[in-house]
Amino acid sequence: MKKLIITKLTFIYFSAILLLLPQYCHRKTLLTPHFERSNFTLSFIEGDDGKRKEMIKKFHDPRLVVLGLSYLFGYTKALNKEIKKVHKDLGLNHLFTPSGIHLSSLLLLLIPIIYLLSIFFKRLQNNQYKDRLKKVALLIIYLLVFLIPETYPLKRLALFYLITVIANKYFNYKNYFYLFLITNFIDIALGTFTYSPGSFTYSYLFLGIILSMQNIRPKILLPLALLGGQIIVIFFQEDKLTFIGFIFNFILSVIFEFGYPILFLTFWSNLYFIVEWLLSSYLKLIEISASISATFGHYYPTIPILFLVLVISLKIAIKFKKIATLLLLLIHSENIYNFKSTQLNLNPPLNASSTGMIYTMPNKSSLTNIHLKDNGDIEMQFLHSKKCRLRSMIWGQYLKCR
Repeated sequence: MKKLIITKLTFIYFSAILLLLPQYCHRKTLLTPHFERSNFTLSFIEGDDGKRKEMIKKFHDPRLVVLGLSYLFGYTKALNKEIKKVHKDLGLNHLFTPSGIHLSSLLLLLIPIIYLLSIFFKRLQNNQYKDRLKKVALLIIYLLVFLIPETYPLKRLALFYLITVIANKYFNYKNYFYLFLITNFIDIALGTFTYSPGSFTYSYLFLGIILSMQNIRPKILLPLALLGGQIIVIFFQEDKLTFIGFIFNFILSVIFEFGYPILFLTFWSNLYFIVEWLLSSYLKLIEISASISATFGHYYPTIPILFLVLVISLKIAIKFKKIATLLLLLIHSENIYNFKSTQLNLNPPLNASSTGMIYTMPNKSSLTNIHLKDNGDIEMQFLHSKKCRLRSMIWGQYLKCR
């Protein structure tokens, strides 16, 4: 019988859960990582001569202005709700935070730049000199990242790169997974984790998954491992996940990585007609993907599904993995319509006419209207303009009032 072996992937999953658990208990923002923007960044975007006003004059669709600023600078203020929703449905919220995918895509610009230089400088046609130039350019870029205000995910990636360079050059150590763990421990020790716990956990989870699967074959297992990461995040967000959304997430992330350098260059060149076309085309792809995903249905990750992700990542005998998978799927049950009597007491019942009716809540508030939303939420209108929304979550029903 094979022994149970904790894999690198299992370690990443479990440690990410430990990081997310206290954030969930204290209700930290997990949906979109948040940063306090510097005065320089805000004035650059929102000032009298800021980019936002300049772009609004040039764009036909004003929604795309904030979308572009979100992709480029992580500026999500006034971002359209529908655009947020389709990104969220496909797990693409990470595109709104400058991170590794943004920086790595910009580094693709080095390829044509070095190629053009090699035309004018024959020495660069030698692969050895070409590799040296590339390493020097990367080192300069990563060092410059530390001068940019905020952008802690980028600084974390730059620190990881510098540590790998030092480890390779002076210690001939090339295990990038453990160097990645050292980077994150240093980051926590420096205190940047407290600035945005959600952002730290997201980058730790997904980059950790990629590095843990580096030498795993076949490569099709990587998207499945990333799906496991999405399930963990969605579990703590208490939200739903579409059955095939992870496929579109992977494809759209790859498209973004190759399209972002063009968006970056055209933005700084003030070629706004190209910027708008790029944003419009990409948003259309996201909307179509979200629509297709919705037709295949969705599910709410529960505790059994969370354990299932951990079990599948373990290196154990296939027989026991199959038994555990079957058992966890059998006990998986979504809390959709099983309302607790202590949470909502309606009198008269919901099927009665609501015209002129006054419903009674446990806190004796007066309810004048009930409306079932398209997403399954129950919106309740009280006297004195108070609104509450009842949502079915993995833990039960969640009542939020404003």
